[in-house]
Parts: sequence; structure tokens; C-alpha cells
Amino acid sequence: MIAPGESTHPRSAPERIAAALLAALWLICAWRAATQSIVHDEALTYQFYLAGPSSELFTHFDANHHFLNTLLMRLSTALGGFSPLAMRVPALMGAGLFFAALYRFCRWACGSGWLLLIAVAAVGLNPFILDFMVAARGYGLALGLWMWALALLGPELDAGAPAYDRKSILIAGACAALSVTANLIFVPPVAVLTAIVIWFSARRTQNTSKTTTKRARNDQKTRDRKTHVVWVDFLAPAAAIALAFLLLAPLEHAAGEHFYAGTSSIVESLQSLGAGSLEHSGPQGYQSFMSQSHAGLVSAVLALVFVAGGAIAALRSGSVRLILTAIPACGSALLILMLHFALNMPYPLDRTGIYFIPAATLTLIALATIDRRVFAASLTVAGVMIGCFAIQFNSRLFYVWSYDADTDRIAERLAQMAKTKPALNVVTSWQLEPALNFYRQTRHYDQLSPFTRRPVGPGFDVYVLTPQDRAFVRDLELTVVYTGPASKTVIATVSK
Repeated sequence: MIAPGESTHPRSAPERIAAALLAALWLICAWRAATQSIVHDEALTYQFYLAGPSSELFTHFDANHHFLNTLLMRLSTALGGFSPLAMRVPALMGAGLFFAALYRFCRWACGSGWLLLIAVAAVGLNPFILDFMVAARGYGLALGLWMWALALLGPELDAGAPAYDRKSILIAGACAALSVTANLIFVPPVAVLTAIVIWFSARRTQNTSKTTTKRARNDQKTRDRKTHVVWVDFLAPAAAIALAFLLLAPLEHAAGEHFYAGTSSIVESLQSLGAGSLEHSGPQGYQSFMSQSHAGLVSAVLALVFVAGGAIAALRSGSVRLILTAIPACGSALLILMLHFALNMPYPLDRTGIYFIPAATLTLIALATIDRRVFAASLTVAGVMIGCFAIQFNSRLFYVWSYDADTDRIAERLAQMAKTKPALNVVTSWQLEPALNFYRQTRHYDQLSPFTRRPVGPGFDVYVLTPQDRAFVRDLELTVVYTGPASKTVIATVSK
């Protein structure tokens, strides 16, 4: 994880601890990938793009289709079958990229002291981020590629660097473009990052012209030519990848109604971004307190204040650390606002704004490195965050799809029940249908009929209900025969 040109001296204690923490987190992600139940959106990817002909990847568009991730899932399941681990291999690849890039970026931005460990822990322990290092979706892979672009660009755009490493810029451009192919929600931050690279390139050229004499410019012409085309080297691979993406992905079939994930409320958007991190799981008392105190909204607004302050400080100080964290967050927010008012595009909702979370957190840490006036406040907030994340640490469920945490066991129990009563008539909460059908097909539970999205009501033998639908147990006078320990989803039968 040491960048080219960095010192090869023995790692400090904070460096070793940070590296060990990230390695342990990746191993935990791998354990989760192998043991956690397949959930709603993962099962939809299986239905739409993995179980059928491969041509569907190039002809059928849906917001569920995270193109690069889906292609890699098609490959991993072709080699490893339709196990949860095989489906989640691309996400684990993204996790490896993300953790390595996070270490590299924080090592550059924070040095080798304890601030490095604080930064790594504040981002890496976030339970919402960890969910998408595991789930078979494109968010984790896109986040890993995006973070890797930042880690490569940071040292190269630093004003103190005499010249840039062309290979790093080329790879950074490729990673930025690939993050969009892994998930389209990364269009705003990549667009802003591209503008940053162009701005740095132009500024460096302008500074060179102003500070050197005509004779010096002639003497340095060959050396400085590399600096003049930073943006070209960044955009060249990005443009090639974008062209291939446009040619291969079924974007021509996309329509406005396909981009349904989001909200029309800025408050709800902010609430969802904060709640995913601070109200994820943990002891019941903690969850109750966080929910009642609206901690999610408060934390999101606080993050917004830090990011806005970071953007202002970045523009005044020219700090590359702040520019690469605060400006993409602020710029993306402005782009999203414009798209909302111009095209009625929804605001981000939890995962569709996932890149704001590490950007805001790293802005908080970067502020501590350049302004002593906010040093104590930044570290206090970071410390509280780390404490909250540690309390919520889990390896059993995904925040967004918590209702599916026990669906693998529920499908097994339904199959056992169907053996004793053929033609078992089962109705489920609609959210559970994709994952139940995934297990029915991949585990060959042929005694079960296909699950459908029929309305829950009287007249069925068995009911599978999410916590939100538990009122049906009372209304229909059902008997609960199984409760998922993590999901609280229940199997209920008609009372006799």
C-alpha cells in the first residue's frame, strides 16, 4: 500500500495498526459474504441478469443493473455457481480496492501518526460502508475504484510535487471512469473530479509561465511538458472506457422511470445518509436513543457544515487534501440539485449517495490537518463516530435489506413444511419474494411453488411477514412458528 517514491522505512505503530485493522475488516467482509443470506436486490440481479441468457446484460436496462459489477458477477457465478460467496466476489474485490486506497490516501493526507489511524477507523468502521463491501451490488466496487482514483491523484496534484507520474494519472483516469460503469450514481463525483484535474493542470501551467523567465522556460520546456498535459492523461483512458461503456451497456433503453431510487425531499435524503451510519444496528437501547434523537439528520447536517467549511477552506488554502474530499462532495450536491430541478431526478437516498459518506468523513479529518482552530472539534466528532460504529458492529445483516437477513433459513423451513403438506399455499410480504425465489431455484426446493407478490390477506396456509407487516398476525389471528433472530421476519400459520 506504499505509493511509489514514498519512504521505505519501517512502519510506525499507527501504520501497522491501521493496516491490520483494514486487513481484518476485509476478512470479516469475506466471512459475511459467505454466510449472510441473499437479499432482495441481489436476488433481482440473479433473476434479471444471471439466471437467463447473457444477452440480457446488453439489452435489458434497469436501475438494478450495475454494469461492470453485473458482468463480473456473471463471470464469478459461471466459475463458482450461484452461492452467496460466488455472487459477492466482485464486491469483495471492491472492498480490497477500497481498503488499500483508503490506507494509501490517509497515509498521504495524514502522515504516519495517530491521525492516520483515526482517519482509517472513522471511514473503515462505518457499518453502512461495510455493508456494501459485501452485498452483491455495484456500490462497493464503484467506491473502491473512486477511492483509488483519489489516492493516486492526491500526491500527483500536490503543489509541492515537481512533476507528476504519468502512469498514476492514467490509472486514476481509468479508475474514475470504471467507477461509473460499476454504478451510475458516481457520475456527479467523477464529473467534479475531472473538473478538479483540469483546473489543477491549468493552474500549474499558469504558475510555471508566471514564475520562470523566458530563458528558464526554454531550458525547462522538456521537463514541464508533462505537467501541461495532466488533464489529457487523465481523460484519455476515461474517454476510452466511457466510449466502450456507451457501446456495450444497454443505456439506449434507459428512461426517466428507470431512475426511481431516491426521494423528493432533501430532509429525507440527509436523514437516510446519516441513519444508515448511526442507526444501523447495535443494542436495542442504543437504537432507540438514536432513533428518538433523530441522530441521523443531525449527523448529516453536521457533516454538511464540515464539508461546506472544508470547501471554503480548500479554496482559500489550496489544500489538495481538502480539494479532493470537500469539493467533490459540494460539487456533486450542486449537480444533483440542478438535475432535480431540471429533470426531476430524485435526491440520493441512503446507498445512492454513498460517496458522500467517506468524502464528508475525510473532509473532517483533513480540516484537522490544516486548521488548529477546528482540530479539537474534528477529532471529537471523529472519536464519537468511531465509538458509535464500534457499538453497531455486526456480521448478520444489511441495513437496507435487514428484513432478508434470515431468508435462507426461512426458505429451508418452508421447504420442510411443504414436504409434509404438498401444494402448500404461501403468501409473503412483497419484499421477500426475490430472495425466497432465489433459494427455491438454487437449492432446488421443487416442492415449493414459485413465490409471487400477491396481497397479504385471508385464505393462505402459511404467511411470511416482515416486521412492518406483523400487524397481519393479530388481524388474521395467526400463530407465529418461527421468528428470524436478525431480521425479525416471521413464519406464521392459521390458528386452529
